[in-house]
Amino acid sequence: MDEPLSDGRVQPIDEVCESSCEAEPGTLRGRTKRPGTLKPRAAGSGACMLRPAGRCMKLVIRLLVMMVVIAFAPRVLDGVRVDGMGSALVAAIVYALLAVAIGWLVRFVVAVLSIVPGVLTFGLFFLLVPIIANAVLLKLTSGVLASFEIRTWTAAFVLGIVLGLVNTLFDRAGRDPRR
Repeated sequence: MDEPLSDGRVQPIDEVCESSCEAEPGTLRGRTKRPGTLKPRAAGSGACMLRPAGRCMKLVIRLLVMMVVIAFAPRVLDGVRVDGMGSALVAAIVYALLAVAIGWLVRFVVAVLSIVPGVLTFGLFFLLVPIIANAVLLKLTSGVLASFEIRTWTAAFVLGIVLGLVNTLFDRAGRDPRR
């Protein structure tokens, strides 16, 4: 399947994907295009006319798994309150948005503040930076939503560990096995 150019020539699909998609250049080169792996976007929705089809589905699945973890957290942890599955979904979305918007800043501040403990523990303390950052983001999410509450830092740390493990599993599952 090739794309026609304005002067009548035909441009191979690999070049169209590399030049006009949001994906990094070279990521689609040399791969076999199976039916359903690329889907066209609506005209006028940006420069990209082809987009990986599974990216949005992976995001939806990740949010749904986070929703289930947050929804069942009150049954395991005493310091967590969630009003229902809808509240858990909203909490998962707000947590994800906060992680994207200010997660880098929280991780940076926590990493800077943990330099001395990191040196004193020969770097082992730095393994706690993502856990601390997740706990802070969960407490921020709790502060934003009235239907989701985390009362104790212990509950925030435990839920942060579980959400961190879920995110790690999704990140590892999404990697290319050839790398």
